[in-house]
Amino acid sequence: MEVTIEKLGRDVWRRAKRDFSDRNQDLAWPWSGPPPAWPHTDPNRFWEKFGAEYNMKVVISGYKAGFPVIDRVTFNDEKSYVYFLLRWS
Repeated sequence: MEVTIEKLGRDVWRRAKRDFSDRNQDLAWPWSGPPPAWPHTDPNRFWEKFGAEYNMKVVISGYKAGFPVIDRVTFNDEKSYVYFLLRWS
């Protein structure tokens, strides 16, 4: 089930990734604070783990000024989508 971030809601998306980042400092949320030491600087690792936690795939459509452009996510099933919305709304 593919969902655009705009339809999902930016606030919902921000709350979820902020919470995940706070709980997973070893994954080095790449846009807050000074850059961590290698090997924790790969933002793709963050998005892979974030997606795995919520049973979805984060689709990175490109990069802008070094930051990933995320337009949509693909949930593996409707249950995961509903859980994500209920949890972070």
